[in-house]
Amino acid sequence: TLGEVRVLYEIKHGASTARDIARALNVDAAYLSQLLSKLEKEGLVARKASAHDGRQYELSLTARGRAAYDRADERQAAQTQSVL
Repeated sequence: TLGEVRVLYEIKHGASTARDIARALNVDAAYLSQLLSKLEKEGLVARKASAHDGRQYELSLTARGRAAYDRADERQAAQTQSVL
């Protein structure tokens, strides 16, 4: 979904916590939590406890997540190119 791709984009481009993503996308924490859980179950996102704050998790894309994002990005670029 668009929401999932937006989350993958934010993680790929430096957002490392749910708080960072929620702020960047202006989304509700509960909605984001559901998205992150789904992405983690699908093997696209990994979470690990933050070394700096035990209440936070650091997020990263898995190899599968990077590949999924890259495919979505390529599709978007092709769609944009077809309009131009």
